[in-house]
Formats: sequence, C-alpha cells, structure tokens
Amino acid sequence: MNRVTTILASVVMTSMLAACGSELHKAEGLTPEGDEFTAGLYGGYLELAESEYSEGNYTQSDVFADQAISAAGGTTVMPNEVDPSRMAEDKVGTLTAARDRLLTALDDGGREEQPTLAALSQSTYECWLHEQTEGWQMDQIEACKADYFASINELEAAMAPAPVVAAVAATAVVEDIRALAYFDFDSSAISEEGQQAIDLIVAEALANPETTVRIVAHTDTVGPVDYNQSLSERRANAVIGSLVQGGVTPDRIVSEAVGKTQPLVDTGDQVRSQANRVAVIDLM
Repeated sequence: MNRVTTILASVVMTSMLAACGSELHKAEGLTPEGDEFTAGLYGGYLELAESEYSEGNYTQSDVFADQAISAAGGTTVMPNEVDPSRMAEDKVGTLTAARDRLLTALDDGGREEQPTLAALSQSTYECWLHEQTEGWQMDQIEACKADYFASINELEAAMAPAPVVAAVAATAVVEDIRALAYFDFDSSAISEEGQQAIDLIVAEALANPETTVRIVAHTDTVGPVDYNQSLSERRANAVIGSLVQGGVTPDRIVSEAVGKTQPLVDTGDQVRSQANRVAVIDLM
C-alpha cells in the first residue's frame, strides 16, 4: 500500500469512527423539556449511552443516545421489547415478565406518582435487557438485574395504598404491610424475587407477633376456571410453606385462592398477564 492509499484509508477510517457514537454528542448537554418522568428517562438513557461508548460499543451507544434525545424532547419512550431471537431461550420468560411488570407499574400511575423511581426502573430494565442480549458480561448482567428488581420493588411499594393504622393499645400501633410475590406462567415455584417479597413479610411478622398474615393467590385468565383454581391453591400453599419455614406459625396465616375469578388487574378473559400471576401477602 503506497503512502497516498494509506492516508486515504486513514481518513476514511477516522470518518467512520467519528460517525459512530455521534448521537451521544448530540444528546449530551440537552435540557429536558418534558415532565419529571421524561427528564429522568433522559438521564437514564444518557448514562447508558455513555457507558456503552466508554466500552467502544458505539452502535448501542447511538441507540441509547437517540432514546435520551427523544426523552429530552418530552417524549414518553417505551421500554424496548424482548427479542427471543437474540438471547438464550431460558432468559426470555424472565425478561418478558420483568417488562410486563414494569409496564403495569408505569401504566398504573407510576410515571405520574413516582416519576423518578419509574424512570429508574425503566433504565435499569433497559440495562439488564441489553446486557442479557449481549450475554457475555455476567457481572454486568447480574448488576443490572439486581438494580432493576431493587428499583421496581421500591416503585411498587411507593405506589401501594397508604397504610391503614389501627390502634392496638394506648402506646402501640400496627401498620398494614403488603408484598407481592409474582410467579412464572403456569408455575407455583417461588422465584428469587418472590422470596424477597415473602422475606419482607416474615421479618415484619416476627417483629409484630400480634399480627396476621393474609394471602390471596391469583392466576392470569388463560385456561379453564378449574385448572386455574388449582394453580392458585398451589401458589397459596407455596407461600404458606415459605412463611412457616421463616418462622411464622400456621395459626397466624389465613389464605384464599381465587384462581382467575378475581384478577388483580382486569385484563379480560384468556389474557396472559404477569400482573395477575401473583400472591398478594398482607400483614394485618
């Protein structure tokens, strides 16, 4: 290769590299024009774009930067969908459930009531989705996953109805506490995140021995009534078993399995919804 050819190749390569990641430079320094939620999304997507740029992944940096730019303009950016063709089959269901859970919280008023937490939940989901799609930086996958569950749990807790305070004695009160243990489709196995919800109730129940734990187990609306009734009973029993194992005595636990007859979220019949594959656990 002669000197002229080398120089031309260098110029072309420099131009190509300059083009990659150029959206990040457009996104940086923008002043968000929308509400608090879209401003939070702008910050979250910008941080993701900067992280990918620092790793040399300029294409993905541009994707996140474009989303940051849209959010800065006041657009409500929707969380990216899970593409089953781009990740291991055993990861698809978990991430799809995470997106469903996120959308439920956002659509139930999270954007308006808890905009900062809602934006954080979305950006941590995006981080987890991207890293799982790449599938090789295991420490980053686990970090993003942990950040997502921490933020979505906090968001759901912040959006829960205000605690009802009941007088127990002149000097003591007990607050109602609610936790949600979600299940995979057609499963009564307690997930890691479901166990975290149960552990919260166990800790509060042991600290407040005069309280009662009430479980209402639901299913989504896919399938026949009798099958879903049985499934919800298995879910209720799984939660009871975990509570007892944690130290809550059976005489303090009441449970109800309602199957598909009383969905937590009204979706209509034959709708596969993560929001309804849940056991609602109240400490009263």
